[in-house]
Amino acid sequence: MLGGQYSNWADVFQSVQETEIEPRHGQAWTLQIKNDLTDDLTSNQRQNGWKIYQSSSFGRFTCSNCRHGWNSARVSLTFHYRHISSAGGEVYLRTYRQKCRSCSSDQMLTAKFEQEKMAEVLMRVADKIRKNCYNEAIEQKNYIKFSKKTKPHEASLCEACMLGKCNRDADIY
Repeated sequence: MLGGQYSNWADVFQSVQETEIEPRHGQAWTLQIKNDLTDDLTSNQRQNGWKIYQSSSFGRFTCSNCRHGWNSARVSLTFHYRHISSAGGEVYLRTYRQKCRSCSSDQMLTAKFEQEKMAEVLMRVADKIRKNCYNEAIEQKNYIKFSKKTKPHEASLCEACMLGKCNRDADIY
């Protein structure tokens, strides 16, 4: 996959699941964006097989109001996933948004992610699926953490912080 190229989460997930899940288990998984996901599961969701994975990634924001752009190394992500017997499985993703600090707009903006960063996060999701849904023994992987300088995290502009759900202490790879 080419770095620097922005892409669609579902397309990148399709590629990852075609190499990491489908060949091993003969089942296809799908990913959908659902911006109303919470960072926890109800007992009913757990009974229906839902599991949760939280992560963070590096993303790029551009304000649609003033065109100001900024990078964030702490874009919080929440995944809900479940195996559906012989049908494969489904994954839902919520990407938390941020406000622009350069203008007075209260608009929450969604980050864009490089295809390479999406693939890294989705490989970890695929490992969780293989371990938690197919009982595979997954070997511990030593992911290389990136260290790209960005400005300090501004909790007052972060949707996840506002909801008390920020993953800013989660590992970033």
